[in-house]
Amino acid sequence: MIDEAVLREGLKKLLAATEADIRARVEEEPALKQRLEARHKAAAEAGRTAPGAWLAFRDEAVTQAAAHWLLASVFVRFLEDNDLVDEVRISGPKADGRDRLNEALDRRSIWYQQNPHGNDADYLLDVFARIAE
Repeated sequence: MIDEAVLREGLKKLLAATEADIRARVEEEPALKQRLEARHKAAAEAGRTAPGAWLAFRDEAVTQAAAHWLLASVFVRFLEDNDLVDEVRISGPKADGRDRLNEALDRRSIWYQQNPHGNDADYLLDVFARIAE
């Protein structure tokens, strides 16, 4: 049984951490920042945001992106926990004699062996693509 209060509090903490990571990435990657600035400029020209409101625009985009990452991850966990997919890739509780957490960690290790320059975001993107199939 899911404890909704515990889940909600955990997701709030994850949202804040994910926002911080995405915000840092925007500032570290010039191409990403330029694309977001171009979106801001287009929104300002269309009257959908104030021209000088770059930081507010960026922060809203960051919050939306972080929420998308978390919701996608929760959806994958739901599918895994309810045996709606064959392979566990994020994690899960022991079920039917299966140690789902170690299965997920093993798959993640194999993915990193095959993708030595990848990172956790790349891994999750791959998980999302596999789920979409």
